[in-house]
Amino acid sequence: MGNSKRDGRRNETALNVLKSLARDTSGAVAIYIAIVAPVMLGVGALSVDLGRLMTLNTELQGAADAAALAGARELDRFPGAIAKASAAAVAAVANVQTFATDGGGKQVLIDATPCADPLVAPCIRFLKSLPDADDDPIEAKHLTTVDTEARFIDVHVGSRAITNILVRIVGGPATASTSATAVAGNDQVICKIPPMFMCNPSEGAGNTNLQLAVDIDALEGRQMELFHQGGGGSLSPGNFGLLCPTGTEGATNCGGSAVKDALASTTGTCINLELTTTKTGVTLQMVRTGINARFDYWLSQAKDGSNNRWRDQDAFMPAANVTQGGEAPASTTGGGAKCEYTATDPTEGMGLPRDQCHIDDNCSYPGNDRIGDANWDHLDYFKINHGCNQSTNPTCKPADWDALTGNASWPPTRYQTYRYELEQTPDIIVDPAQTIYDAGGTAVATTVEDGHAQCFQGTPPPIPGYNYFPGKVRDLKLLGDRRILPLAIANCNALEANGVSTSGKFTFKPPEFVYVFLTEPMKDPSDSEMYAEILGALDEGAVDSLSRDIIQLYRR
Repeated sequence: MGNSKRDGRRNETALNVLKSLARDTSGAVAIYIAIVAPVMLGVGALSVDLGRLMTLNTELQGAADAAALAGARELDRFPGAIAKASAAAVAAVANVQTFATDGGGKQVLIDATPCADPLVAPCIRFLKSLPDADDDPIEAKHLTTVDTEARFIDVHVGSRAITNILVRIVGGPATASTSATAVAGNDQVICKIPPMFMCNPSEGAGNTNLQLAVDIDALEGRQMELFHQGGGGSLSPGNFGLLCPTGTEGATNCGGSAVKDALASTTGTCINLELTTTKTGVTLQMVRTGINARFDYWLSQAKDGSNNRWRDQDAFMPAANVTQGGEAPASTTGGGAKCEYTATDPTEGMGLPRDQCHIDDNCSYPGNDRIGDANWDHLDYFKINHGCNQSTNPTCKPADWDALTGNASWPPTRYQTYRYELEQTPDIIVDPAQTIYDAGGTAVATTVEDGHAQCFQGTPPPIPGYNYFPGKVRDLKLLGDRRILPLAIANCNALEANGVSTSGKFTFKPPEFVYVFLTEPMKDPSDSEMYAEILGALDEGAVDSLSRDIIQLYRR
């Protein structure tokens, strides 16, 4: 408890002080009031008039934003896009301002007059690109009046003014004005794909056509050695590289470690369809980690941003058929992220072989020695993995081949073989412990691999829900197969011929996307190759289904 007598004396003293101030006639308090009053009046005046100006600015900015977003929606790169965008921007705004006293009326108007140089608001202009940094000014090189180039609309609302009520009493200006601007864009993106591109492998030297399509008919069945270009050299047909996910193009390390996740995940990422940007600073280990996860081959980096290993998550599910000529570790359930297969004795287990010319290093496809000749050792593969006895079946064609494949060709492509294995009873992709015969029909070994994922601890991978035979399916169903990648195509020779250096970060418009089938994991850290068979271009329906229009504000 407190001391009640002491508290009483303290209250009595405070009361005496107040009484003394009330009787004071010396003028000291008046001096303080004289000093403080103008300051307080100025602060009050500023808060009132500044509040009105800020409200006006918010109203003008809302109108600019609405106009820019409405205009951006019409920027589809087709003829008439700019005229439609201008009309939409004007028609979209019915905003009313509250405090302007300049005689301009209550309605906030959007003026479709093209901006002059120097810019005088109100006006509208269109951009084909934005500066690299948000603080950098928009320059002439960013502007366009061409419908097929216009990606952004830049709306400038004219200045409106208020009459200051109190600020001018304390010596401030009689009026204050504000304006607003907004830049919005319409980006067409394609989603659910890995952020990876390939230089058109059939592009010839001297090509200048940026829209040249891949020669699917010439390449089908041939194995491609896709070389990852490092060290800053220019790209050439057959090179592959990574892309910046949508929204990260301006960053130094666009996408960061998320690019590795997008290479491996079932959801992929989104990339810009109009101006796709390449990612520099790529490490081969990043690519290996993402690609190998699809084969149930997990490197130590195979974990997400929260340090959770991928092989526990269905988002990183491997393929249903991971036959690769390898055996999983004896224990696959515990431990860290790493779970790597070790190569089997080649007489007891075999992945899909490379084209013989890749093995002999003498491929001679015109203009590109990284494209194989489609001559691969299917006989040994079917002897080791499917019990072929050449003494009784010289071609090694399985008895159920025609029934399961719809009479697909023989000898088969690697992809046809892969699909045949999936069309069998799922439990016997590769039947382990079956007898392996030599050419004379003598039993020499037994198969050790079964083709199923062993390291993955999530939901067992389902058999892809499509049948490749007899037609060449190139629609969305192929995306369900984890050993198939849809890749953006770049005509790298044509880019160089048109003044675009491919030795660093650059942008391009993909003429098409193609499906490639991964024939083997990227096991050797010293190699920078990825081997694949080309299957065909994504059909128009697949591209349309994966495409989205992203309309958003970029600047204010």
